[in-house]
Amino acid sequence: MRSLTSIAAIAAGVSIAFAGSAMATDQTGKIAFWAQNDNALPGGGFGFVEGDFPQAADNGDGNGFLTTTFPINNIRSFAGTNLGWPSEGKGDPTSGGSIAFENQANNGQTFTLNFDASQYLSVNLSFAAQRTSTGFNNIDIVGGADSYLGNTWPSSFAVFSFDFDSLAGNSNASITFTLDGATSSSGNNRYDNILLTGKVIPTPGAVALFGLAGVAGLRRRRA
Repeated sequence: MRSLTSIAAIAAGVSIAFAGSAMATDQTGKIAFWAQNDNALPGGGFGFVEGDFPQAADNGDGNGFLTTTFPINNIRSFAGTNLGWPSEGKGDPTSGGSIAFENQANNGQTFTLNFDASQYLSVNLSFAAQRTSTGFNNIDIVGGADSYLGNTWPSSFAVFSFDFDSLAGNSNASITFTLDGATSSSGNNRYDNILLTGKVIPTPGAVALFGLAGVAGLRRRRA
């Protein structure tokens, strides 16, 4: 029969293993990132063509694509910002370009971020945004069971951040922006440094490693 001491030791080892597992989830991973610095469009920001969308993410642990219902001739690339640039982004954190959606005729149109969050316990979206005085001022952002309605952006770039915990573990995740409230044909919103991150789900090997470390620690203390 096991002694109360040995049972307590085993329980402590299990606790340490679970504690190690929890520690592993503190690691933040980059799911997808759209820098918008490689658009290089001619004609004052025009030049996107049908083949440019879905727009693939620049880098990330999973596959990311930006899709949109906006007509190609109402998607532009104006000057961007280095605000919101991730610590491990693609290339140098230069201002570069942005992606801009315009024209009051497109009130109610959308753009969507599609990505794989199957390896993440939580999802965070951040980006830099600004609007012109006649641009879209009523933006709904919806992903899974999380929704942020009625957003508006300032007249110069600022960084915004939203949590989408309901998308955790979803291999076919998406976040959709619905743009409304523009009042002129040139009114627009600009978006830059669109970044998706999440807390990484620890692999079984990592959990086992922490568990072994806990048991080894117990043995050392008992020796």
